[in-house]
Amino acid sequence: MTFKDGKVLVVIYPYKFSEFLWQSLELDDYSSFIQVEVWDISLILNKRFSKGIYATQIERENVKQFESFLELVRYVARFRTKYKKSGKYFINEIPLASIKSIILYRTLFIGIPGKNILEFLNPGIPNSYVNTNGEKQSRVERAVKRYRRSSSKSEAIKRLHLILITKIGRVFLRRETVKLVAGSEWRKSSFAISSRKKISLINGHSNDISKCITFNREKKERFQIKSITHLDAAGPMYATDSLLLGRKTYLTIEKWYPGLCSLFSYLEERFNCPVTIAGHYKSGFTSPSAIFGNRNVHYGKTLELVSESLFVTTRYSTATAIAVYFKKPVVFIYSNELKEDEEAMQHIFGFSSAMNASVINIDEEVTDSEFELSIDSEAYSAYLEKYLSSGPIELANYEIVARDFLQVNR
Repeated sequence: MTFKDGKVLVVIYPYKFSEFLWQSLELDDYSSFIQVEVWDISLILNKRFSKGIYATQIERENVKQFESFLELVRYVARFRTKYKKSGKYFINEIPLASIKSIILYRTLFIGIPGKNILEFLNPGIPNSYVNTNGEKQSRVERAVKRYRRSSSKSEAIKRLHLILITKIGRVFLRRETVKLVAGSEWRKSSFAISSRKKISLINGHSNDISKCITFNREKKERFQIKSITHLDAAGPMYATDSLLLGRKTYLTIEKWYPGLCSLFSYLEERFNCPVTIAGHYKSGFTSPSAIFGNRNVHYGKTLELVSESLFVTTRYSTATAIAVYFKKPVVFIYSNELKEDEEAMQHIFGFSSAMNASVINIDEEVTDSEFELSIDSEAYSAYLEKYLSSGPIELANYEIVARDFLQVNR
């Protein structure tokens, strides 16, 4: 497809690029008004992680996966020649986590004006949690806890190395860029950096909230049968992001899934409603799945499932944003094994505290009072405003980016 303004948008992604990510970044929507390419550099930056996770590599003509730095450099040279007279815009997802990533950043953006580089600060999760006194943790508290949460000395060293490299990268790569920020707390955390580095901030949403806006507007076909939706994680059956830091896996297949199935059976009997699994994109369960007690597992349908669900269960997931948007109760779960993982437990109780939601241990006897299906509307509204959306709520991210970054008249 050729567009009259001749602009091209390139997404540079450091991890294995899947169909889920294509949809999450709304690239079908962008493709309706601008030429889109994806440069998957996962095999250059994170080869072990890329090969270790289950996520299926997307197969699209405009998604390029590069196996070596030399291959990438040669392609970039051809790309610049091809689009010499075109407006070149970039969505940059490269984390400054290694010397290699810093070199890549410098190489890819030579001669590209900062106003043509967009980065996202919209993870859809709290950026800090309260301490035992109900106050936000200080930087020192967070640093100490970060060290304590490491599952080994090796992981602690990797975390320290990551922090140092990131700081070095920020010093050497001071330049003007544009950043889409979602949530007032994330905007506050980025404000000091933006004022020093001449970063232009634009207001937007987490990816899930943006998809909710489009979904609500289009009124897509929804599930007709009410269910309880479980937002699943990849582990312990499949490799998780812990692989990046070599982090210990605390959950075991032998204990976690039977405990989960026992909980599901209890919920189905009590609420006379089936439990449906919203599969994580880094997993590959069949449906129905024996590991989940022959319950159905759906991929790419999380939005539809949650919007129509009675309530949601999860360890912790960015997709809880969908439950917040549609005002669905969320019950956070953990097990005796997971109690040993300080980092996971901080996330679970951090999420639940911010949303004023229930938390249960699936290895202990569950009581009916732990499943009071109500939400704290005030807490949900605050969560949306602080961590998920900076508005405008009537526009999806791709529309905000088209207007404020690409300057495309649609």
